[in-house]
Amino acid sequence: MPLFMALFVMVLLLFPITGTAADDYRPMSAIEVYYHSKNHEQIIRNLSKANDPDSTVEDLLIAGELYYKRRVVDVDLGAGLSFKLNSKTPDKDALRYFERAAKKSQSPGLQLRIGQIYLRTREVIVGSIPTGEEWLTKAANQGHTEAEYQLGMFYQNTGWTRVDHQKTLHWLKRAANKNHTKALFQLGQMYLEGSGVATDEGQARRYYQQAASNGHTLAMRMLGDSYRYGTFTKEDPVAAFDWYTRLAESGDSQAQVDIGLMYAAGEGTARDYSAARKWMTAASQSKNPPMDAFFYLGMLQEQGHGGPQDLSGAVKSYQQAKKKGDLRAYAALGMMHMQGRGVEKDHTKSFELLSEPAKSGIAPAQYGLALLYFSGAGVDKNVTYALDWFEKAGAQGHPDALMALGEIYRVGEEVPGDLVASAKWHQQGAERGHSHSQLIMGIFYENGTGVPKNFTRSYMWFHIAGAYGSEQASRARDRLAKQLTPAQLNEAQQM
Repeated sequence: MPLFMALFVMVLLLFPITGTAADDYRPMSAIEVYYHSKNHEQIIRNLSKANDPDSTVEDLLIAGELYYKRRVVDVDLGAGLSFKLNSKTPDKDALRYFERAAKKSQSPGLQLRIGQIYLRTREVIVGSIPTGEEWLTKAANQGHTEAEYQLGMFYQNTGWTRVDHQKTLHWLKRAANKNHTKALFQLGQMYLEGSGVATDEGQARRYYQQAASNGHTLAMRMLGDSYRYGTFTKEDPVAAFDWYTRLAESGDSQAQVDIGLMYAAGEGTARDYSAARKWMTAASQSKNPPMDAFFYLGMLQEQGHGGPQDLSGAVKSYQQAKKKGDLRAYAALGMMHMQGRGVEKDHTKSFELLSEPAKSGIAPAQYGLALLYFSGAGVDKNVTYALDWFEKAGAQGHPDALMALGEIYRVGEEVPGDLVASAKWHQQGAERGHSHSQLIMGIFYENGTGVPKNFTRSYMWFHIAGAYGSEQASRARDRLAKQLTPAQLNEAQQM
């Protein structure tokens, strides 16, 4: 038996083109065998048979596919034999053959295909939409799951027909009852949005979970985001981490960034910088890497989290993020040029890199620009501008900017000293976790500087700063503890 015939027989066994309501029509597999075998004589034989009244379903399907896909345009067989597939109405010719085949076979898979072709050619064939609906309905009524789903979507599409939520729900549920993944997801959307049904977040969650369990990536994303942010479920970081992990393992690069961030923050899982770095690396090496992947990988490399510090690698990662327009990467590179970390120290370059993100509201860039204006490095010194940028960064809770403002008003060299203002800024910096501001607030509360004297609060801030590694704060805490009553000490430790 010739090789192409053996392949064709195998294809027909795997994908029958005639049969009962349970079959799925996939004729292009047979077409591919014919076409790639270069057996053009067989193609012509099928086409000629297709025009006979007693043509087989196979002949009709081959002819229909050739016209619809335009697989053969001009064939020269030699020896005076030639063939041209010319048609001014190939879609209509294809449907003519397909419809004859469908009448002979009653194949729901073929009925579905005919319905889809009519809907796709609605701008070419007059009356194609109701005809397409008719064919989809024939297939769906035979229990063809994909046809049930397609028909449900048909009644939801305003471009095809008047929306009929009842019919949409009917057909989507029929498909969903057979575990059709897209139907399950679509029902989740309907219940979440209240589209044609009463809003029911619990029902939406159940449909999304079924779709996600079948591997529907957008359903996984919806569940992960909801469990993380509480949009239509209760917040559950562990569940969010689980869905993001499944999505990440399927190759979703944004999910790889998400679980990388969760590992870095210890959110929904134990903190693991090594795992965070692994996933950020995977995301950055993906086919379509998210902008975030390069930026966060650069941060891990710069800070030496999850592996050795790699300033050169950090610069490369930030540069990749910068190419994608990530203003945070501009800011990071600007700070590295300011400090000469991994790149040559260049304050002028630093100012150029920091300016745009600072104006766009990136707090680290605002802080960096304030430092340059305050010191006159890379730009003319301007304390007024510096204070303005420090305050803009501080308004976003940038700890270093808050601490800097506290120190500027405490020292009183570039501006008149103002201990009340200093205490205000240091208090905010301390609350944001800056250990130097915590130490200063301990001193201020002990001495009544800029704030009312309060030994209990003084002890509290010394204790917190000491926990962050300040030896000076630890010594002050131990000294102050001897002056507190047991009740005051207990109160301070509970604050």
